[in-house]
Amino acid sequence: MSSIPDFTATEKWAIQSACDERWGRGKVELVPADVEIKLDPEREGLTSCPALFWHMDGWNFVIAKTGERRYRCQFFHSSDLDQYAPQRHEFDDPAECAVTLLRAQADAVLTREAGIEGGGGK
Repeated sequence: MSSIPDFTATEKWAIQSACDERWGRGKVELVPADVEIKLDPEREGLTSCPALFWHMDGWNFVIAKTGERRYRCQFFHSSDLDQYAPQRHEFDDPAECAVTLLRAQADAVLTREAGIEGGGGK
C-alpha cells in the first residue's frame, strides 16, 4: 500500500476544469486508477501512486500523484501506444500539470497531422 494520498476534491476539480475548458463540460470522465512509477532513479523498485485517467479522441491521458503536491503526466495514442510527456518531469500544481499535458498533446496532434512523426504520419 502506498503512503501517497489520493487526489483531493480540489485537485480533481483543477484537472477536470482543464479538460472542460479543452473539450467542453461533461465530455471527459476522470477515472481513478493506480499506477506504478519509479520515483527515484537511484533506487530499485516501483511505487504505487494514485492516478486519474481519461480517454478522448483516440488519446489516453494519465496524471499520477507522486507525493504531496507532486504530479507527473503522460499521454499516448490508441493506434500506436507511443508514450509522450511534457518536457517538464514533475509539477507542484495539478492545474499546471493538466494544462501543460493538454498543450503537449495538442502539439503532438499537429505534428501527426503534418506528417512529421515517423517520416510520413500514421
